[in-house]
Amino acid sequence: MIFTGYFFVSSLPISEARLTIPSMLEIPGGFFIQGDPTHARPREKPVAFLETFLIDSHEVTNAEFTKQFPEHSFREGAEKHPVSHVTWQEAKTYCLLVGKRLPSEAEWEKAARGTDGRLYPWGDQVPNRKPHPYYSGLVKRTVGLNRQDVSFYGVRDMAGSLW
Repeated sequence: MIFTGYFFVSSLPISEARLTIPSMLEIPGGFFIQGDPTHARPREKPVAFLETFLIDSHEVTNAEFTKQFPEHSFREGAEKHPVSHVTWQEAKTYCLLVGKRLPSEAEWEKAARGTDGRLYPWGDQVPNRKPHPYYSGLVKRTVGLNRQDVSFYGVRDMAGSLW
């Protein structure tokens, strides 16, 4: 299986990671709405709790990924585009090499939705743009440039660049 659009969570203690990985954002611990509450069973509370964690402020780029995997190929001019066409094992290995790990589903969801249960990282407004059909869901753009796709905590491109 091929994965695209990675965000990573620091595996270092927060105080240490803050000094060594300044591009990561702190997601404060606490409760948040997880999942879709409209589909919850009676008495089921879609509220979850997480400890504080750090997550990348943007997706890992081809240039960043290539520093650990020089054989990773991508088209010319796409150095600042999100890394794509890597396996889960490659992503996991990358994490280990740079002192990070893949986020849990709950961590990713909290970083994307915040504490107010928004439908999209930017809020509840339905996106007004459709993906380019030629790319079949792979929208090629420099990470972090989409000013509208910014989460509650400032994490960028959680619903835009790759999916």
